[in-house]
Amino acid sequence: MSNLDFILETLSSPLEPAEGAPAVSGKSLMESLADEVALFNERVPEELKVLEGTAKLIIKRESDNGHPRALRAVMQYLSTVENPETNTPTVHRDLLPKNHPLSTRWLSKFEARREVASYFSSDMRIKDSEVRALVASALTYEPDSAQRFFFTEVLIAKTKNTGLLAIIEKADKIISEREGEDNG
Repeated sequence: MSNLDFILETLSSPLEPAEGAPAVSGKSLMESLADEVALFNERVPEELKVLEGTAKLIIKRESDNGHPRALRAVMQYLSTVENPETNTPTVHRDLLPKNHPLSTRWLSKFEARREVASYFSSDMRIKDSEVRALVASALTYEPDSAQRFFFTEVLIAKTKNTGLLAIIEKADKIISEREGEDNG
């Protein structure tokens, strides 16, 4: 049998898992990850339990990166929740519980800025994910800082769209409102 005949026969024959191999299910990414979160929650103490909504948020943030990266991001998150000293900690530290050593949520001023920046990093009004990342990066810095100036200059040079500056300005207002709530 030639290699081509073998390939054609393999493609046309029904696939059966090897003996002892787990059966492949027709579950969606959300269903699979909900199962992983449930298994994780069964084996950790109450204060480390993860909400299914957190996994969904991580998937939403990673949606531009595809299925394997979203799955890896959720698994890294679960690993980080369980072990803060992991070699590959989650990049979604703002979603970690407030008492977690790697959590960034305890700094209220920066928390507000980061939350708003993360919103704009997934804002679908901005079609290009790289531009969304630049907007989010600009928002993570104070309006008059050198870092903010750098990111806005790169943003304008890349897109030639000054309308993005209006989005950043509006986000700064939201951030100052949130910071005012934290201080009041």
